[in-house]
Amino acid sequence: MLATLTANAQRGDIDSDLQYAEYLVNNGKGALAYPELNKIISQSPSLHYAYYLRALNYYNDGNSKSALYDIDQALRRRPNSADYLALKGDILSLGGKYGKAAECYAKAVRDEDAPPQRIYATAQAYLRDKDYANAIKYAERLLDLAPGSDSAKMLAAEIYIDDNNTTDALRAINTVTEHNAQYHRLRGIAYCKSQMNDYAIADLNAALDIDPSMSDIYVWRGLAKYQAGDRKGAHDDWNTAISKRQYEAANLLQKYR
Repeated sequence: MLATLTANAQRGDIDSDLQYAEYLVNNGKGALAYPELNKIISQSPSLHYAYYLRALNYYNDGNSKSALYDIDQALRRRPNSADYLALKGDILSLGGKYGKAAECYAKAVRDEDAPPQRIYATAQAYLRDKDYANAIKYAERLLDLAPGSDSAKMLAAEIYIDDNNTTDALRAINTVTEHNAQYHRLRGIAYCKSQMNDYAIADLNAALDIDPSMSDIYVWRGLAKYQAGDRKGAHDDWNTAISKRQYEAANLLQKYR
């Protein structure tokens, strides 16, 4: 009886410590969370949620190597956890491993009631991996869930643009209600790729007016100007792009002297 009471007391202490560690991680007190989590894991090495919390803490600190080790420990003990799989996707994305990240996200959103933000992350990871078929599959799933979502429409447009499908890109972007800088940027790129150069320049100008930090716009506006016959304007834009560390403009300058 005494042994059972002692075990229950220890379990209660661990639960309390875990709740405290969770509070620290979720409230930006990561430095304080590490010793708590280290203690919990040393006492209960099979406690998967402790590994998850420490992985999340490492991820928040930008330490993808340690975060990946811990989330793998959590998944070894709870392999079908959507939360754990989604965090592993976040960690892999942080390290630029978008294909593997997309695989994790896809597993995390297998259920029909998966949250939209995870479906968005899945589509985005496939886009970054240039797997356009899967990217648009998840973007369309997101649009089915939230047909009025501007962010879902913009993501779909970005995928279509990257896949050189400007017809569907323009169809998606033209249904967006908030005409912010990203809206004008995406539509301008789609018009540029369609060689609708006057429309492209107008939209890219509008994007820069709203957000002058969008330095890749100089690359695209330069291309639209060149296609429209304005060689000097194109070169001026590409030189500006290079000064803003958009070095792909150097290739365009070389190609279109």
